[in-house]
Amino acid sequence: MTIQIIGEGWGKKPGFDGITQSPLSSPRSLDEFDYNIISLNDEKLWINNSNSFESVNSSNDLRSVSSMVKNRTKSIVVYVMPQNFIFYCHKYPLGNKIGYYRHLPIKDELTTVWNRIINDVLYPKISINALFFENTRTIIGSQEYTADFYFNYPGCKKIFTKSKASEKATTILLYEKTIVTTLNITTDRESLVNFIQQLLSPKEKTPIPEWAREIQFGDDAEQHTIISDREETIAKAQADIEAAKQKLAENEKYKSILYTNGDELVHVVFSILDQLLDCDLSHFVDEKKEDFLIQKESCTFIGEIKGVTSNVRNEHVSQVDVHYQSYMDKLQEENRTENVSQLLIINPFRTKALSEREPVHEQQIALAQRNGCLIIETSTLLRVYEKFLKGDISSAQCVNTFSINTGLLEESAFDQQ
Repeated sequence: MTIQIIGEGWGKKPGFDGITQSPLSSPRSLDEFDYNIISLNDEKLWINNSNSFESVNSSNDLRSVSSMVKNRTKSIVVYVMPQNFIFYCHKYPLGNKIGYYRHLPIKDELTTVWNRIINDVLYPKISINALFFENTRTIIGSQEYTADFYFNYPGCKKIFTKSKASEKATTILLYEKTIVTTLNITTDRESLVNFIQQLLSPKEKTPIPEWAREIQFGDDAEQHTIISDREETIAKAQADIEAAKQKLAENEKYKSILYTNGDELVHVVFSILDQLLDCDLSHFVDEKKEDFLIQKESCTFIGEIKGVTSNVRNEHVSQVDVHYQSYMDKLQEENRTENVSQLLIINPFRTKALSEREPVHEQQIALAQRNGCLIIETSTLLRVYEKFLKGDISSAQCVNTFSINTGLLEESAFDQQ
């Protein structure tokens, strides 16, 4: 067990063999020790050469120590609150000595001391005055400790010690591995070590020998069976949870067509079209013309995939027609005929919630009808895909519906088959 005491009056106090003593101005790294005792319980600390009870001469050192506490990784910190010392301020020369114009007990400026000075070193800070004056006695093990103050802080994580009879909190857990005490634990080495061993050190138990583990007693066998059965149940439940998370991630991928654009949108739409139209777009080569070309026995689909922040525009519909006319020219050059259908798969108002999106305007729907183009909003495509996954519609129905309809695709188009 390694201990460091940090305080204004520390550095050479006798009787603390084996304990590192460091002044506030130059403490060693906290993580070099198991326990760091940050003591405000020193008369020399409670001096301010200027005319104010809102700081002490060592306030900058207190703030530095607070930063060290914040950045430590493993050591336990114990803050030791002061006893009711006399607080001196406003220095003046007094012959060969030094005098102070103002001085009073800490209890008489307790709110200022707590909020302006003690909070400089505490981490985390307590924004309210949690310290109250009262002389108490606390028993730890076989030792009695005195304290001039006690805590009344509802936000503390745990109360380690209370005063005898009056039941006032004298040691509390402020935060993980951060303890604050009002007890006068730094009077001697024995008092400090007893405090740490009784309250903070893990109690060592005799290790269980292997041969003892093999002995069956009472309902041991029954309890081992319960543990085994429950572990199997937990393992199955964890597997189910993991499978559910993977399915949710897959569902989220498909829902992304409601807010994405560009290659991200195209990739997911391709995956949906592969299933709806029973095709394979993995070999499609983007030559910066149409976004997809799907050739079925009864029909060829040519089209665009777009994610936009606006509504469907004439230019979106016309762009599909450009690809269509170009493909028809190619068929004519090759002396081939195909039943070609135009598809505009579009995610309009992609940055808005579905409930906030405006419907496609009649003008664009009419243009699509004239051009022989079918506008499919990604929200509609997602619902169609959901019906497909449930087995309510087939690939053949999708091919037929996409090929015979123009204008704006409605889910009701599948009800007419």
